Amino acid sequence: MIITFITYLIPIVPPQWSQPILFVGLFYPWLFLFNLIFILYWATDRSRFFLVPLFTLVLGYAPMTKIIGFNFSNAEEKSVFDLSIASYNIHYFKDYYQDNKLLSRDALVKMISEVDADVLCIQEFPRELGSTPEISKKILANSSFDYYNHLDNSDLVIFSRYPLVVEGGVLFSNKVNGYQVVEVRMPSRQKIKVINTHLASNEVSVIAEKIASEPEMKEEDRLKSVFGMLGQYGKSAKARVRQTEKILAEMGNDPKGTIVVGDFNEIPQSYIYRQISKKLKDTFVEGGKGLGFSYNGKIPGLRIDYIFCSADMGVASCKVLPSDFSDHKMIIAKLTL
Repeated sequence: MIITFITYLIPIVPPQWSQPILFVGLFYPWLFLFNLIFILYWATDRSRFFLVPLFTLVLGYAPMTKIIGFNFSNAEEKSVFDLSIASYNIHYFKDYYQDNKLLSRDALVKMISEVDADVLCIQEFPRELGSTPEISKKILANSSFDYYNHLDNSDLVIFSRYPLVVEGGVLFSNKVNGYQVVEVRMPSRQKIKVINTHLASNEVSVIAEKIASEPEMKEEDRLKSVFGMLGQYGKSAKARVRQTEKILAEMGNDPKGTIVVGDFNEIPQSYIYRQISKKLKDTFVEGGKGLGFSYNGKIPGLRIDYIFCSADMGVASCKVLPSDFSDHKMIIAKLTL
């Protein structure tokens, strides 16, 4: 229960002051589940101890709504929308398996081409030379997307059914992560600013997989790897704070008509999520149903991909779609303008 309380502090304290407890936040969904089990166990045993985990979960209701969507009412009323937007980290079209069959790049391109969204924001898109690379040409030729922007020397791409006006973008110092900014010109002549984002990776899953795959690793080396993993997580969290500050500055004081999407590599129980939520709405919290976990890799139960929108927009729905094509799942939100 004490560890669960600690996770409630993480969004409040900047990473430079909370590095020892940052890693605990990754386990919040499981801590919630353990508290629930203790409630059932002690309640069945008629012990008053069940009040302790119950109080813990009551305090944690708001954080839980950020990973589980409870929007099951008014489905018919919310079926009307003006803009659908999707976000997907495609992991550079690396090979993946479906039904024990290796998927070709063409199969992945076909899947992207069939995405039913007005705007599709992609992270970890292959960096190819030329004004319109081969993969992008295939997607444009076989989809309902007519417009396209690829931020120079980055892995960020936006496809759209509506005209795009490029406003710029930034590659962060590591030359891997960054954000791109476009203006989407709607048929109603309304202009929507879209920021496609990819923040610094934790690389935790890579280290964890290495530890798991080497059972004969010496205990000393295993401990070093674990502490190295904790250190890397803290270092990455600090980098993401600096990167997020640039994105918040890009939005300005009045983010009206703004949508920010992408792979943030941060869980809802984080300082960065809290800072963004002060300016924008989380579309999954507003319109999601069921589990919102978006990471499809080695560490289960993580929600690190988001679609945020300004307060002047309504959220008809937000879905996290199953994926066998990447270590991330696709998110799609339907918005009213």
